[in-house]
Amino acid sequence: MENKKVVKPKEKEDYLLYKLESPIEFEGSAITELDLRSLREMDFDKLCNLLDTYTAMGGTESVYADMPMRFAKVVAAEVGGLPVEAIGKLGIRDAVRVRMRIYRFFYLSE
Repeated sequence: MENKKVVKPKEKEDYLLYKLESPIEFEGSAITELDLRSLREMDFDKLCNLLDTYTAMGGTESVYADMPMRFAKVVAAEVGGLPVEAIGKLGIRDAVRVRMRIYRFFYLSE
């Protein structure tokens, strides 16, 4: 009798759980990933609060047709449970990729 190896199908990764290409350190803690999955539980009031924070930080660009980096930074900090200052330490490749994942959540189907 032949031994056949059973191959499980690869589980689809959640695009809102992002592993940083370049981990960062913030206040003595290593940050290796951003968990953006709480975007799915965000309500309208929370989104309004994020828009207020974005404006208070000097954001002036519209967030509807495109997603400015500053707005993505505010959203990533809130849903990732990290200070905005920590998100600001992301490398540029990671920052752009995180922005695109947030954009995808708001504007494209999952």
